[in-house]
Amino acid sequence: MIGYGVFVLAVAAFLKNKFRFVKSSQKKTLFHYGSYAILGAISGFLFNGVDKFFVHNYLGSSVLGIYSAYFTASIALAGQLGVIVANILFPVVATFDGDRQKLLKKINVSFLYFSPIVFGAHATVLWLALHLFGKSYPVSYLHLTEFSLVALMFLYFNVLWWFIAAKGRSGILFTSIHGIISGLLFVLALSFGRNTLTLSDLPVFWALALLYGIFAGNYYVFRYDSNK
Repeated sequence: MIGYGVFVLAVAAFLKNKFRFVKSSQKKTLFHYGSYAILGAISGFLFNGVDKFFVHNYLGSSVLGIYSAYFTASIALAGQLGVIVANILFPVVATFDGDRQKLLKKINVSFLYFSPIVFGAHATVLWLALHLFGKSYPVSYLHLTEFSLVALMFLYFNVLWWFIAAKGRSGILFTSIHGIISGLLFVLALSFGRNTLTLSDLPVFWALALLYGIFAGNYYVFRYDSNK
């Protein structure tokens, strides 16, 4: 964390003189637009790793290693795939002047259609990764199924969040606020279940937080969003 802070300060100092040509009004507009994104980024940074804290303290370091292996080869991988999709989706949606609700319907239908393939791909990658990690990382088909399902949900969650953020400041405000709520739900689930926590509980808690975000995001688009 200290390293990240030093890196950010060093980059800021290096770029300070590079952007003197940018007008104050432009800087104000950029900050005004990105203020909600900053809020979401800070909250995401604070929530990052809280699951590993609970696993280490209540299940031990050995289970933390197994959980990290499942997490890296499923949920973290889905997050990276979501970023790749977002790099294509975000500019398309941001410049789209048609009916955004119909566009999201098409995305939802397409995702449902291809979800068995994506789930199978995630499960296969996770199965192979666990075998590559060695015998210290046992393959549980229950855990494999749970984490692959959560990875599928997390991929859709990322796509939906970028779709909403592409609307502009109102979209970024929504994703920031409801992203914080999703993170708090995850932390609360961990807190209440910490005394009886098992490895199988972790993907369930992930799923609860993601389901909230998925339902809230779809409700927002189909209730308040339009072709504007």
